[in-house]
Amino acid sequence: MKTIKKIVMGGALVLALTTNAFAIEGIQVSVQSSNVVLSWPSDPSEAYVVQYRPSLTSTNGWQTLTNAFAAAADTNVTYFVHSNSIDFGSSLAVTYGTNSSSGGPMPPGGTNSASGTNGVIFIPGTGFYQAARLGVHIYGMTNGMVVGGTVQLPLEIALDTTNEIAGITFYADGNPLIGATTDGAGYQWFLDWDTTMMPNGTYDITAKIDFVTQTDETNSLPVTVTVQNAISFPNYFTRNFGDQMWIYAELDDAESDFQIDMYEDDTNYLGSFSGSTTDGVISFLWDLTDGDGDPVTGANLSGVFTVSPSFSGSIRPLFSSTSTATNFWAAETNWPTANNDYYVVAYGPFDTGNAAAKQLLTMLGGGDGTYGGVIHTLNPYNLSGHLSPGNVDQSTAFALSDGTAKTNLLNYLANPAFRSFYFFGHGGPSAIGGVDPTSIIRGTDIQKALHNFMNSPKPADYHPYRFVFIDGCDAGSGNFCENFGIPAIKVGNSFFSTAGVRSRAFLGFTSLKSYNPSEWDWYALMIGGFYDDFMAGFTINTCMNNAIAGSHDSAIVTMSSSAVIYGASDMRHSSP
Repeated sequence: MKTIKKIVMGGALVLALTTNAFAIEGIQVSVQSSNVVLSWPSDPSEAYVVQYRPSLTSTNGWQTLTNAFAAAADTNVTYFVHSNSIDFGSSLAVTYGTNSSSGGPMPPGGTNSASGTNGVIFIPGTGFYQAARLGVHIYGMTNGMVVGGTVQLPLEIALDTTNEIAGITFYADGNPLIGATTDGAGYQWFLDWDTTMMPNGTYDITAKIDFVTQTDETNSLPVTVTVQNAISFPNYFTRNFGDQMWIYAELDDAESDFQIDMYEDDTNYLGSFSGSTTDGVISFLWDLTDGDGDPVTGANLSGVFTVSPSFSGSIRPLFSSTSTATNFWAAETNWPTANNDYYVVAYGPFDTGNAAAKQLLTMLGGGDGTYGGVIHTLNPYNLSGHLSPGNVDQSTAFALSDGTAKTNLLNYLANPAFRSFYFFGHGGPSAIGGVDPTSIIRGTDIQKALHNFMNSPKPADYHPYRFVFIDGCDAGSGNFCENFGIPAIKVGNSFFSTAGVRSRAFLGFTSLKSYNPSEWDWYALMIGGFYDDFMAGFTINTCMNNAIAGSHDSAIVTMSSSAVIYGASDMRHSSP
């Protein structure tokens, strides 16, 4: 969420390379007369940071020679000249990674060069140089590469600051990159990607850095890669199961025979399934009984898939291959339907003086019975006793104002009774919060509090949510929803019922949005109308469309048209 008043942030651009950070690939250095010349393969759309330091002692830090050096426009090689930097009184040696060349003092106009793949270049008598592309890039991912299994790639980052990175979100063709996770601090970030959670195919992969206190975002250039796995599990939410299990996989060979050996808690063999497919899809339901007809009680199950191409006719292929892969499932205990109406409600103040506090709390609480608001709308449906602490009808709403409030809100979210969440304030693909940096709640904070690890085998005590509405900026553009146990896919109620679990949905926005405090009363009517529609039995999708059309406030203030729903868009208040 950003306010109408734009805050412009400034600061010097810095770059720090560590053992887990990487510089330009294919960089070269040469000495020409008294100048050091750097060159590297480039793209006209890129810009670069180049830094220098005379030594690696603590008294000599990196000096930025340029913080936004544009790539050459008409060629694929960019040159940067550090003028008059050579000290001819010192012997000269060029060292680059494991490559080096050496010699005596260079005469004016002479050349000595070395090249490599990445790193810091050292020239005694001149010092150290480093260069990096401005922004964020997935190091080692190149156009045309084929990936499979689980890959881990470091990120190359050159920014004006890193201490306020909320997270890094990855996309495939503009949609959340399924199976991708990242964590890190400072300049040390990695992409961990289980490619088996994506269908085989070709995708444009991008990365976006999200910041906790500014609305600007840094995006990488798209890199086109092909995902290729013999066995994939792209229907990744089927790793959850309730009173039945949906076993699903996609195979690279359409006509294949398969066997699935099932285990309980990794070691207790339960039996196997076998069969064949002609369309490359394995999809069936299991009633959770073993080979003897006894019920399976384990909370964590695994299946070893063994697949081989089948053949028709009398000619057997000269060579045939067998592939194996393991999938994991975690039991989900269905919560009582009454808990669907237990809401955590909060807002993040927009300024330290809380100048907009009255408008915000009355927007949520409902101003003197005249305006809608979330709390005032839910309470007439007998939910007053089902709201998180700090929410009083027509009076107050819980403010995510500082570090203490952050701790309290995470505790409320982790309470197993609560299954719905509404938040109004600053938001993004990786975090929510107020203006106070200590109030920022990252998606990883929520994930750890709720134990929702959708990209890996989950512990049995995880805590999925029924309905989450992040009413801020682009929290709907990434996979923030997965922190609440809601998959970043667009499906229907039947999808969840097939897996034998409760339906669920997440509503957020894919673009930055504005809030004008002078229109808080109209916003209260719009958001109150949304929840009134939902409690009255409309689908989430209908509620969203009514709010976008301004059905409840004469269209004076409407919901952002960038609203997006993940999970079941046809979910109703009465849905299972």
